[in-house]
Amino acid sequence: MHLRRSPYGARNLGGLGLALLPGGGEWFTFYENLVRRDYLRGLRPLGEGDVVVDIGANIGAFTVLAASKVGPAGRVYAYEPDPRTCERLRANVRLNGLEKVVVVENAAVGAAAGEAVFYRYAKNAFSSLIDGVAGRVQEHEESFPVRVVGIRDVVERAGERIALMKVDCEGSEYDLVDALDAEAARPIEQIAMEVHPVEGRSSDAMAGRIASWGMGVERGGLLVAKRA
Repeated sequence: MHLRRSPYGARNLGGLGLALLPGGGEWFTFYENLVRRDYLRGLRPLGEGDVVVDIGANIGAFTVLAASKVGPAGRVYAYEPDPRTCERLRANVRLNGLEKVVVVENAAVGAAAGEAVFYRYAKNAFSSLIDGVAGRVQEHEESFPVRVVGIRDVVERAGERIALMKVDCEGSEYDLVDALDAEAARPIEQIAMEVHPVEGRSSDAMAGRIASWGMGVERGGLLVAKRA
C-alpha cells in the first residue's frame, strides 16, 4: 500500500502531520511524539540551525517534529532499517515539506558498519536487530538482512555539535553506547533514549558509561542525558 492512499492521518496544533495505518499502534506513536513530545522533555530546547540524530526513526514522528524546530539551517539525520517503514518515513517528511532539512538513511545503526538480521513485527515499533526484546521471542513475522552504519560514523557525519541524539532502537542501544567513549561522544550534547530490557545487558551499567562521558543522566520513562 502506498502511504498516500491511506485514509488515516493526524495533524497536531503546530500543523505537523503524519499519515498513519490502522491496527499497528501508530496513533500512539503520533501521540507520544507530536502531542506529548516525550523526547523533548527535560532537555534544552532545539533551535534554528541545530543538528539532530534520530536513531530508529520509524515512520518519522520525531523526525518531523525535530526538523520543524531546527529549521532550514538545521539538519536531522534519520536512520530507519526497515525498507517498508523507511518508505513511509520519507513520505511523512515530504508531507511536511521538510525534504531539505531531513537526511533519511535506510540503515540500522550499530556498533560497527556491516550487515545484520532484522526482525520485522506486525507492530513496526517492535521491529529490531534483536529477537526477543522484552520477552518477544519468535513473535516476528519475518526476518531479512539490512545494512548497518557504525555509531562512530553516525556521530562523525553529523558534525562537531549534535544538539540531540534520540535513540529508540529496540535493544541495540547497549551496543551503541558500548562502542563510544568520552572522546567519540564529545559532539553529543543531549540524549533521549528508550531503554529496553535485553537478557544479559544492564541498563544501570549503560547509564554509568554515558555518565563517564561527562553527561548528567536522569532515569524516568526515558534515559535522558545532557552536558552541563
